[in-house]
Amino acid sequence: MLGGFASAQLPPPKPSPLIGARSLALSPDGARLAFSYQGDIWVAPATGGKAVPLTNHIEMDDNPVWSPDGKYIAFASNRSGNWDIYVVPADGGQTQRLTWHSGSDIPSDWSPDGKTILMKATRDDVNNGLYTIDVQTGKTNQLMLDMMPI
Repeated sequence: MLGGFASAQLPPPKPSPLIGARSLALSPDGARLAFSYQGDIWVAPATGGKAVPLTNHIEMDDNPVWSPDGKYIAFASNRSGNWDIYVVPADGGQTQRLTWHSGSDIPSDWSPDGKTILMKATRDDVNNGLYTIDVQTGKTNQLMLDMMPI
């Protein structure tokens, strides 16, 4: 007994809505939603329910993009001082860094076979460009430069 009262079970916590979720990305099968919330990447059922964090880092994680098979999520993070691309298993696990360039790298999409990621980046040029990065080797390939930004 605490303070003369019999100990009692606390009432279950009431669910509260997430306010401020951003960068929403629907999984390829439409069953799950990835998003950025309070600087981390989260996943929740698309029909609603409990959201689970995939990343937990003091720096900002944003721009989640699902792999075509729904097993991985690529995202941008500034945990290394600039925006680089990382990949994490969609069910949780070890995060893997894919880019190491001092410019900003932001993922946009995966190739249909899941072997490359399309990214917006700057390399050895003042212009932004579209690049692909091979997820196995880390090799980048320039597709185009944006010399006339809108």
